[in-house]
Amino acid sequence: MKSMKKIAIDTVFLNRRYSGISIVWYTLLKYLRPQGYEIILFKREDSYLPREILKKYKVISIRSFQDEFSDIPYVNYLCLANGINYFISTYYTYSTMVPCIVYVHDMIPEIFGYDFRSPMWAQKARCLANGKHFVCVSRNTKKDFERFYPNKQKGHLNYNALDTERFNQEDDSIIELLQINKPFFILIATNTDAYKNSAVLTRLFNLHPSLFRVFNFVCLSDKFDQNLGIKWAPKVSEAQLTSLYQKSIGLIQPSLYEGFGLPVIEAMYHRKNVLACDNSAISEIGLDNCVYFDPKDSDDLHDKIYEIHNGEHEPKKENGYKRAVSFCPESQVEEFNQIVNKLT
Repeated sequence: MKSMKKIAIDTVFLNRRYSGISIVWYTLLKYLRPQGYEIILFKREDSYLPREILKKYKVISIRSFQDEFSDIPYVNYLCLANGINYFISTYYTYSTMVPCIVYVHDMIPEIFGYDFRSPMWAQKARCLANGKHFVCVSRNTKKDFERFYPNKQKGHLNYNALDTERFNQEDDSIIELLQINKPFFILIATNTDAYKNSAVLTRLFNLHPSLFRVFNFVCLSDKFDQNLGIKWAPKVSEAQLTSLYQKSIGLIQPSLYEGFGLPVIEAMYHRKNVLACDNSAISEIGLDNCVYFDPKDSDDLHDKIYEIHNGEHEPKKENGYKRAVSFCPESQVEEFNQIVNKLT
């Protein structure tokens, strides 16, 4: 009788529980129903996993990540000691002793010319060079991966999924906490890297301060701008996030590139208009359900904000909702099972 494949998943990235990549993994692990293989979680000391996931899988507690080159022999030992057939990392750790299935979330460092001599990006490059199988979270990411790494095996496509159960509860305390007292937009500019395009927001607020007389703006990030009119909410619970989505006018996602675009489908699920730039996976995920603006033109963004406020894009809301719910966990799980069971 053929033995069941054992697949280890390293939870190394899940110490950042509010990150989009972490949410992607929580969703997959929550809904996954392994067929013909077993999942074993290598749980890092500093990673967070919901109780339902901890109860669902065999869990092996391992030390926190220290550095790439001390981690490799440690992961190799764990894989060999536990009879692992394939190794998956939540973020670019790897084994050199068993085949690695690499999840490719984006090609941001390659496209924007990051310094691949830095430890983080050098590790990503070596992880991809070492990988045997690749799973990409959008067609655009798959296309970019195959462009930058033409000598590697072509990537499998498996879209991220939206876990709508995350939005079953609301906590309106966030509205009072942030002192929201006007119609408001949610801003997604989660860091100051150039690709997040926070510069267009800074120009918008500097050139159009009158916006703050009409609107509040809630930014789901640490502070990158000193403008007193912005409400900052870097870490909110899912119930608080639900309240923000439900009560907002819409979402502003100014990125120049994304590997997927989870906030886009979250906002569309709540039947909110999404202001975004027409590029990368954003266009693929949002289709014509987003309201697109010129990424360098803050005046265009200003005008589109008022178009949404005035109800000029209402028809996009229902179509956006239908698009959002098409990214269902059942499809993601089915595709994951097919990919794994085809591996050789």
